Amino acid sequence: MKSKTMPITPIIISSLLSMNVIANEQSKDAITSIETTPVETKKTEIPEINLVPLPTTKASRAVFIRGFSSLDTQATKNSAVTISHDQVYMGRTAGLAADVADLEDVVYNRGPTTNAGRNALAGSVDYVSIKPQDDFELEQEFSIGSQNELKSKTMINIPLTDTLSGRFSISSFTREGAITSTSEKATGNFGDIDTSAVTGALRWKPNKHLTVDYAYDYSDADYLSPYIQLLASDSLNPGDANEDRQTSTDLYLDDSNDHTATGHRLGFKWQFNERTSIESISSFRKADGNTDAVIGTQESVAGGTLDVSQWSQEFRLSSTVNERINFSLGTLYYSEDSDSTAYADNSRYVNNTDYKGFAPGQLYQGVQTSTFATSTQGELENIAIYGEASFIPAILNDKFTITTGLRQEWVNVDANKQYDGNCQLTPTGGVIMDPTNPYYNTALAIAGALCPGTWEGTGIPLPGNDIDDVYIESSASFQMLLPSIKFNYEVGREKNVYASIRKGWNPGGFNALAGVENFESGFDEETMMTYDIGFQGNFANRALQLNAVAFYNDIKNHQANTSNRVHPTMVDTYNVQKAHSYGVDLDLFAFLSKNAMVKFNYSYLQMEYDEYSHRDEVTSRIPGSDPVLNPITRDVPDMIPQSPEQTILTSFIYRFDKTDFGQPTVLLTNIYRGAFYSSNNGLDILENDSFSLLNLDLTLAEIPLKTGELAVNLWAKNLLDEEYTLAKYGYGYGSGATSGPVIGIFGPERTFGIKVNYTY
Repeated sequence: MKSKTMPITPIIISSLLSMNVIANEQSKDAITSIETTPVETKKTEIPEINLVPLPTTKASRAVFIRGFSSLDTQATKNSAVTISHDQVYMGRTAGLAADVADLEDVVYNRGPTTNAGRNALAGSVDYVSIKPQDDFELEQEFSIGSQNELKSKTMINIPLTDTLSGRFSISSFTREGAITSTSEKATGNFGDIDTSAVTGALRWKPNKHLTVDYAYDYSDADYLSPYIQLLASDSLNPGDANEDRQTSTDLYLDDSNDHTATGHRLGFKWQFNERTSIESISSFRKADGNTDAVIGTQESVAGGTLDVSQWSQEFRLSSTVNERINFSLGTLYYSEDSDSTAYADNSRYVNNTDYKGFAPGQLYQGVQTSTFATSTQGELENIAIYGEASFIPAILNDKFTITTGLRQEWVNVDANKQYDGNCQLTPTGGVIMDPTNPYYNTALAIAGALCPGTWEGTGIPLPGNDIDDVYIESSASFQMLLPSIKFNYEVGREKNVYASIRKGWNPGGFNALAGVENFESGFDEETMMTYDIGFQGNFANRALQLNAVAFYNDIKNHQANTSNRVHPTMVDTYNVQKAHSYGVDLDLFAFLSKNAMVKFNYSYLQMEYDEYSHRDEVTSRIPGSDPVLNPITRDVPDMIPQSPEQTILTSFIYRFDKTDFGQPTVLLTNIYRGAFYSSNNGLDILENDSFSLLNLDLTLAEIPLKTGELAVNLWAKNLLDEEYTLAKYGYGYGSGATSGPVIGIFGPERTFGIKVNYTY
């Protein structure tokens, strides 16, 4: 009997089996098992796992798995999905990891991940670097593309001694933004980016028992924020709203953004024998930078700075007791300190729309201005103890495996915030200018709730929103025990059915981007029970591979973000008392012939809020029967962001017979993403339409040279130049009580280029 361990988290075929890797195999027999196949998975290769750029920065990404994650980059608010690099949690320094790392593998886990590293409520992504090798290697990559894209990467692997090897790389990337700024004040085009990075790794193996790894990385990004376009406005003064993708604008940024990140990782692994090993992973990471963005109009700008450092220490013990029992134990200490600032200046023309029979602008018209500046310091400390064990009982011909896990978490969060802000409305017309009008109080109540503060030019005192130098200190502690269990039954050779129950958890905390009241109160911890049932297997001598899983999530106190009612660039966090989600993930890979292969990934997702007191409170304003209750519904939180109902990835690859001049390959990929929302405001106007993107790669690899090999790749993304949005956000649009703009970010237009790679 062969000892086997089934992972608690189902690992999907598309995350383990890259078309590019398969194209380099000599035959289908060379494909390794589902559990060990190396990959070069791109971020678009798993349908329901989305790495989404933040709206104002290219240096960080938000990760969504099965509808969960966070758009925040702060120490006092954990993401529901963790990003790691060589098993080290990246946290707020994750932005450039996938771009600069010398990657061997990308491992994705869906659902609660508690068996190692930092706890993850909804899933995890781990970038695995190629370790230093014993042989000399040299690789040089150059690529050029549309938008004056230039990329260079040099890697060298050197055996320094019989026991010590090093692997080093240096890379650079530049590309002009697709949106030209015509202003003379502009520093450049929206989306301009210039990055550079260096990595270094050493591996020392003095004997057969000990392996020591040290890795260092440094990256720097200079860029201009993406173009946030004004898409629509229902005010009497809509400005330059345009629903079509623009290629130029008179808006401008007068300064570039800069982000740097550095990291150190030190690992020791002692292999006692073939069955038992102990491992230590120490890391220190630091990042800092600034971000400035123009939001729809030149009168609305936002930005901030971030300085963060994090340190972690983890110990792991793994052992195979006998052919029936495997186990692993571990402990983690993680700490993070952050210092951030944020600011926003917003100005917009507002008026009532066709509300309760009143014509647009009849009740009120005016200019609303809101500003704020904040400074926030945060500290987080996390301690965890975890263990996992697999047992094969002597029943069912040793085809049944039980895997159980247990993790204890302790988290402490401390935060303080300095806040200065105000909101003002300057009336210019409507009933609100005439105190003798019988509908004056109605206009006053609606506009007053829109922007509580001092009204310039009227002398009318209202509840103040002019907050000067408010200082708040908050702290909280959380702990949770997280069990998991998985049952696996081998129904045939390399065919398994499984079912698992896992408890996921995200600690509470404080949103540094929130308004004063929401920051002070904080938000509570979130828990989720995840139920999976699935099949994973190979057919026809591994010519066909299938993975299918159905899941259900029972969620308590889901941490939902919603725009602040007064300052739209602020984000408040509220707990959804009860929610649930369910769906299906299907992955199919097949050889159609010795040359042709196809990969099909399908994801179906439904997520609903069942009990949400904040939503109910906001919705109660809609009827407006009481003039004190403002019927402005711009922040009604009834949608789940970045959660399309259906996502489909289809890839076709044809590998021609090898010729004397190289190995030709064609890869055609289509990505379909259903309609989705970028925030939890569920107005129809804010829904991003579904889109379908076609990508093409033509590669001639293994071109023989006297020394080394050459590969040439012609690529095109969004081949049909589809126009689509990645994000839409609203500020009061369509509420019936007030006008407002819709802003958005369009996805990249068609791009193309050529890449040349030399290896020795």
